[in-house]
Amino acid sequence: HGFPQQFGASDMSVAFTVYLAPLTAQTLPPRQATWRDSSISFANFSGQGSYAVVLCCSAGLAASRWQGRKWLRVRGMVRSGGSSCQTPKQSGRALPGEVIEYFEKERCIPNTVLERNQVHAVENYVFADGTQQDAVVFTHVEDGQKVATSCHSMDVDELCKGKVERTMEPTMYGHDDVVGMDIVVLTGCEYDKLAIEAAGIKAVAAVQATEHDGVFAKAADALSTAHRVVFALPADSQDMRGVYKFAGKVGHSKCFHVSWPADCRSANDVLRTQGPDKLFELINSAKPALPENIGEFSTDVQNHILARINGDIPLDLLRGVSTGWQDIDRFYRVVPGEVTIVTGAPGSGKSEWLLSMALNIAERKRWRFLYYNFEATDRTIIVSLLEKKLRRSYHDISDEEGKQHMDWLNGHFCLGGCNFDSPSVDDVLELAEQEANSVEGLNGLVIDPYNYIDRCGKFQAEMETDFVKSMMSAVKRFAHDYKVHVWFVAHPTKGNQTERPSMYTISGSANWFNKCDNGIVIHRTSLELDGNLIQTDQLEFTVEKIRNKEAGSLGSTMLTFDKQKRCYLSSSELA
Repeated sequence: HGFPQQFGASDMSVAFTVYLAPLTAQTLPPRQATWRDSSISFANFSGQGSYAVVLCCSAGLAASRWQGRKWLRVRGMVRSGGSSCQTPKQSGRALPGEVIEYFEKERCIPNTVLERNQVHAVENYVFADGTQQDAVVFTHVEDGQKVATSCHSMDVDELCKGKVERTMEPTMYGHDDVVGMDIVVLTGCEYDKLAIEAAGIKAVAAVQATEHDGVFAKAADALSTAHRVVFALPADSQDMRGVYKFAGKVGHSKCFHVSWPADCRSANDVLRTQGPDKLFELINSAKPALPENIGEFSTDVQNHILARINGDIPLDLLRGVSTGWQDIDRFYRVVPGEVTIVTGAPGSGKSEWLLSMALNIAERKRWRFLYYNFEATDRTIIVSLLEKKLRRSYHDISDEEGKQHMDWLNGHFCLGGCNFDSPSVDDVLELAEQEANSVEGLNGLVIDPYNYIDRCGKFQAEMETDFVKSMMSAVKRFAHDYKVHVWFVAHPTKGNQTERPSMYTISGSANWFNKCDNGIVIHRTSLELDGNLIQTDQLEFTVEKIRNKEAGSLGSTMLTFDKQKRCYLSSSELA
């Protein structure tokens, strides 16, 4: 027990010498074979008493001992030599030479494996569609009795596409090879079963593609005593649901699954292209089959972490890009793939600040934006961008300057919805995906404000909180997949307009705060004059949520709107 844990995958490449001897023997018997020899047989050791299995290698000596029972080890897979299962006699005739050659040359499965598994031929087999043809037969055995056959046309060009006839459902091909074993492998078809056996693992069975749930249920009962069950299913298999059910019955800690290389989809593919040692290595290093909806760190995640440690990831993807204001950058920087919620009372300057920031990033980093501003016309947006770019009023801009900078604006901004439109989230994300996949690409998406979004389409829900939750999940998926930063403007509930709102006072749902990566509150300050509150040109910029601690922190700063330059200036710029 526990042999694969004692010797890692790297140790498996060592050539072991295997001995089997009665414990009373003074010296080891001459019968021996190297570890790589898959045809090891100790059938002549049938006496009663205690035996020792000794594995000798350059790394040292390991011995195991059992009383009253003999055990055989084949490449780490444990099989009881005391089994008394009977294989039914082969009916039909031996495989023709061209079929054996096909298995050996095309699939790298030796004839010894075919013979052990009673793969044979029958003449004039009648398939279900009425056609009559010589066939290759895979015999399914349970408890020594033939229970089913899988018949394939003998034409080697179509051998793997043959029709199947079974006499009982469900069944495992190789049932008796795995029952009672400590370590077993389950795969998806007869060819993969034979391929894994060709790699030196005999405790392997194939579950048939037509009735996986039934086969898995039966296998769970038959293999309940196994200590390790490895699933080596095809890469495009949809059978993980059955695997999870199986693991739930026998215990998730016992179950593992194999990940195939990118250019291989099955065990037989690995055997053909990379050889038996690689196939054995992949099976021996199988990963835990975790419960459904529970994941593990993927290779991509691990590579990302290592790249981060080694400094191989651009800082813009970690710390984000500058907003254009040093005072704000201390608390908030723009990271590709994140979602920022901006809230504030109507007229507080949210839209003005977003336009200024987008223009700053477009100038500094050449970002391209898809801009939805439902409370302004196309003309208003273009005029505002021109004023901020040239830092003066529209009335002071010449026609020549306007034309020159309009070309630049067209290259960095596209307007998705203005003029008080009311698109659905589906419409917004569909256009955003088109822009992201275009030659120009997309870096930023602004949706200003949320209350113009039509609550229809696949995110439609009776409760607004449910709609916001589903919508935010979809927006976050888009941002992550396309590495586009998304800004959403959401108004707070109606209340005292002079009090600073918070992320939790946004109208509709607390999911605005819960689902976003960054939460920003824009609040215009006021002064009391002759008993009246007068709004100033200063706004308080507050960060109430930052998920990425490398890109900012909680805090606030002040900005002042310069009416002549038509842009916001930070305190350091005013000084």
